[in-house]
Amino acid sequence: MSAPYVPFVFGHGVWCGAFAARVPAMDDASPVVVVDVLEPSSAPFFALLLAGNARAFGDMGMPAWVQLDCATLPTAMIGFAVRARALDPSVRADLVARAGLGGIDDDALVPVAEYTALCTPEPGHVVGFSLFSLVPGLGLRAKAMALQAMGARRQTGITQRDNTALRTHARFGPLTIVQVGVAVHSKPKTTLVYELGVPSDDTLVELARGTRTRVPYAGQTRERPTDHLQRGDVVVDVDVGRALATIVDGS
Repeated sequence: MSAPYVPFVFGHGVWCGAFAARVPAMDDASPVVVVDVLEPSSAPFFALLLAGNARAFGDMGMPAWVQLDCATLPTAMIGFAVRARALDPSVRADLVARAGLGGIDDDALVPVAEYTALCTPEPGHVVGFSLFSLVPGLGLRAKAMALQAMGARRQTGITQRDNTALRTHARFGPLTIVQVGVAVHSKPKTTLVYELGVPSDDTLVELARGTRTRVPYAGQTRERPTDHLQRGDVVVDVDVGRALATIVDGS
């Protein structure tokens, strides 16, 4: 997939312009674009974003009404897109089919990585969800860009122990595990809720630009079997004290 990427802020409201103003310039990306979800011309972008989410999450793909009611109207979905011509033909065909489109122009913007965060009554505290990427490593950059754009200082997240996105989340620092197993979730046994102290603005900019790939930190030290672990695996400690999720060997 060829650059440049196109950073986007997809939503509706004056805050979208404010978010876009905080997106840093990047060597491999063009200037950020704001896409208004209520503009009729944005319907294909909406459908392609929904398709990318479904391709990434499978049976947990986001319904269209959730993407509108809970993501693009109250906040914004922030991420990276590419021109359709830059996509692998098989990926392009799959996204177009999932989106229910007859086809798309080569110049059409296609979302390939995205993150959504909802503001809470506590200033600087967001609840994040819907992180996905069709390009290895771009999900981390999308999340960093979104957190920076929103001025986030603390983040609550919901993910699954068997979801590869957990590895990306853990690259932002130690995740404090609030609860493992959430009875009201559609995947109650594997779902966990965590909190993250968001890195500094300078660090988020480096992560968004891809010049940094993780935030170094020391994980919990205690006796545990490690013979089955590989470099880059995520360990979720829930047995003692203040549970953490950490990346093995600081990869």
